[in-house]
Amino acid sequence: MITLEERTIYLSWQATDHSKRYIVAELMEKSTGEYSFRYIPGHDLEEARRLGFNGYPAFPELDKEYSLNAIDPFVMRLPARSRADFIDLLNYWEIKNSDISDFDLLAITGGKLRTDNFEFIDPLVAVIELDDESHERETRKAADSKKNKALSDAGISIVRWQVKMLPDESKITASILPNAALKGDVPRAAHHLA
Repeated sequence: MITLEERTIYLSWQATDHSKRYIVAELMEKSTGEYSFRYIPGHDLEEARRLGFNGYPAFPELDKEYSLNAIDPFVMRLPARSRADFIDLLNYWEIKNSDISDFDLLAITGGKLRTDNFEFIDPLVAVIELDDESHERETRKAADSKKNKALSDAGISIVRWQVKMLPDESKITASILPNAALKGDVPRAAHHLA
């Protein structure tokens, strides 16, 4: 199981007649079994409200932090573990650990339903750049340097490989998820970064 101090996934909302998704809230795993949910004040929430967003049904107050059983309303967005095809669904998502937590399952699958406009988004942890020989040109080096700085300033790691020497999946996973505990629990996370 993954053990981190605190982890966050974001709840996005999309108006029925719009293609843009708005990050409206965050679900935090503070420790195993302890979760909190809160709306994120700012442009996305304001714009979503303008387009008709009224909050997630289980959490109607937009200025309150919810902590008691905060994950429970979202568990219904996940496939029931009692389903006969549950293992097939895990295989579809390339999840090897059948004891995966509900939080991790929400992060990997998005918990998207056909009946509403909500979807969870796992935060970006890294950008992978495949460099060919064009990255040796001075103009390209300057552009790469600018990109590296922007990503670094945003707290996002960048991993670069030469196209001629591409690593296998285990090396990619190890470079963006260096904590050994992460590697077996959420393999699909690396696929979301592409």
